[in-house]
Amino acid sequence: MAKLDENIQKEVEEKRKEVESDLERFLSMLIEALHRNSVNVVVSKNPIDEANKFCDDNFGSIENNLDNLHLDFSTKPECVVSHALSVVADTGVVFFSGTKLKITSALADHWVDKAIKKLEKDAEVYTAENAKKANQIIGEIVGEGKIVVKAKSMVSEEIHLREYLQKLGNEVWETDLGELIIQVANQRPMHVLAPAILFSEKDVIEILRKMEIEGRNAEELARNVREFLREKFKNAHFGISGCNAFSVENARIFLVENEGNIRLATSLPRHYVAIVSIDKLLPDDNFALKSIIVQSAFLGTFPPSYINVNRPRNGQKMYVVFLDNGRSEAPEKLKEQLACIKCGRCQLECPVYQIVGNIWGGETYTGPMGIGWSAITSSIESSIEEEVYLCCLCGRCTEICPMKIDIPAIVRYLRRNYVKNS
Repeated sequence: MAKLDENIQKEVEEKRKEVESDLERFLSMLIEALHRNSVNVVVSKNPIDEANKFCDDNFGSIENNLDNLHLDFSTKPECVVSHALSVVADTGVVFFSGTKLKITSALADHWVDKAIKKLEKDAEVYTAENAKKANQIIGEIVGEGKIVVKAKSMVSEEIHLREYLQKLGNEVWETDLGELIIQVANQRPMHVLAPAILFSEKDVIEILRKMEIEGRNAEELARNVREFLREKFKNAHFGISGCNAFSVENARIFLVENEGNIRLATSLPRHYVAIVSIDKLLPDDNFALKSIIVQSAFLGTFPPSYINVNRPRNGQKMYVVFLDNGRSEAPEKLKEQLACIKCGRCQLECPVYQIVGNIWGGETYTGPMGIGWSAITSSIESSIEEEVYLCCLCGRCTEICPMKIDIPAIVRYLRRNYVKNS
């Protein structure tokens, strides 16, 4: 056991050394991207200190062009620590002390009300206390017999929106390649950012053949899927997305993608629906930009990530649905989970998840992050049960988490709750 602890400590120390070197490389990459957008940047010699004040120092020059800002993270950033990027602030809905989150129903209502006032002149705005209400609202907006293109969105997965709209008689297409494969295969996503990672190239050839898309290899399949989706984008009545960060100050929706399809799904259709969970509300563009940088870079996968900023615009009707679904009323011990940016690193590090995959952790959110999220968005009773006892409490998830969420502590709380109610 002592030898195991020593090995874990050694691995943690190696990870921390990677963070220091990769953070400096990440900042250089970010600065280059900002220079391409005519943003003047001056960087000090200390990368950690500079990361902490980077957005503050340069935000004035970024803000004027924020609606057209396009950051291309084309180099593989292995690791970024969120506290170094200063995603730490007293914001009302999101109050961080170190990396610990506090949220109350009253504060959530306060910031949702402010967001609504900013949006209501240019968009139709709704609030939904749960998944059923959100589906009902969006179902009434979309109606029947429409073509809907849907950007990759965990919050839409959370409420099972695609299935709901299909039952109403709509043609609904996932536009993320991995999600499209999962949709056609009628499977659950395996990973939060790589949903179709469970399938081999041969499997995908057979799956896509069901929708008459042929190809001898991944490159040909991707090209043919692109042509298929372009037609859907051109003919779509509605585009739907989630939200990675929402700036209350200027009613801007920040989105991260790596295929270009979020941009198409949210800009080409004449009607655009954005689902914003209340944990994504931030007071202004500055905080939203800081948050989105961490989300776009932390997983460290390839292809690169891109940041998009959406707001109401001429020629398109916009609808925004603010979703609670258990977040504001979550038990105090679970509220730390609301700081999760859903980067998926905990799933990659978890020894249990590597063995059992997406059958563990919850119906929508799986793996270590899924334990807490499922307890919040479904119910403690329906989500914990025996599954919390599969966790080995090794703590690898917390070490790799950019928000340093103490997932083992959440698991222990749910175990106690399960025993208490048994």
